[in-house]
Amino acid sequence: MGDLFHEDVPFEFVNKVMNVMWKTPHHTYQILTKRAERMLAYFARNHVPHNTWLGVTVCNQAEISKVWKILYIKTVAPLFVSIEPMLEKITLVQCLDGALHNKLSWVIVGGETGRNARPMNPDWARAIRDQCRVSETPFFFKQMSNKQPIPDDLCVREFPTMGGQ
Repeated sequence: MGDLFHEDVPFEFVNKVMNVMWKTPHHTYQILTKRAERMLAYFARNHVPHNTWLGVTVCNQAEISKVWKILYIKTVAPLFVSIEPMLEKITLVQCLDGALHNKLSWVIVGGETGRNARPMNPDWARAIRDQCRVSETPFFFKQMSNKQPIPDDLCVREFPTMGGQ
């Protein structure tokens, strides 16, 4: 596990990984990165394998620009966002409507885990869940912070269709 689009990973290595993905169409690959700029730069010059989903991680509203970057990638592949750890209330509505370009196919939300985990307000997750319902975007809630129980109304584990958007 690692970030394929980390600055220390040369695009020559990414090419080798993509070649494996192209040669194994019977598998579905999910690439999740914190570095949407590098992902966008790579796929501006290279095609996305049809069996590959592209995602970006954000933690707060200030990072939503990362989502916009992946929405500009020319692809029919599903695009998703992982809001983990969710550190504040986030608005995704414009990313979910797809009016200007691609639309998100999946939204994953979760609180921070570990010894010094910061708390997540369940109302923040509910707000994202409700935005997803309006746009008919599958919503997947993973966990609350600090092993807190998941409220019943957040026990939602939806998946996008395998065919994409």
